Amino acid sequence: MSKITKVVVGIVVNENDKSLLIAKRQHGKELAGFWEFPGGKVEKEEQPLEALKRELYEEIGIMLTEAMLFTTKQHQYNDKVIDLAFFIVSAFEGIPYAKEGQALKEVGFDELHDFPMLEANKEIIDLLCQRYKVS
Repeated sequence: MSKITKVVVGIVVNENDKSLLIAKRQHGKELAGFWEFPGGKVEKEEQPLEALKRELYEEIGIMLTEAMLFTTKQHQYNDKVIDLAFFIVSAFEGIPYAKEGQALKEVGFDELHDFPMLEANKEIIDLLCQRYKVS
């Protein structure tokens, strides 16, 4: 049986619900070159929301103040199973920046399909477009 890795994902939506933040996986990382929503692994003994706060600060320098669970799913990448929790980030302090040197881009919901996204995010993009009424 494959090991299950718990991961939290922050869907950082701008205040008028017209765009969101995506990050490009850096060279040298697994699945480099693909775009994703910021986030990362949940540490042992850490609650998902705590992990999201930590990851968003470490990756994009923001302090999460409000987030709501959007959906969860499991995804298999080769020999790994990833247990994903996607959160809509609706309030934070600070201005997002590429703290780890990764490319960051604010894109409209209708532009998401133009970027090579991680496989696990593709059906989430469809759900987001439905939620934010984007065709």
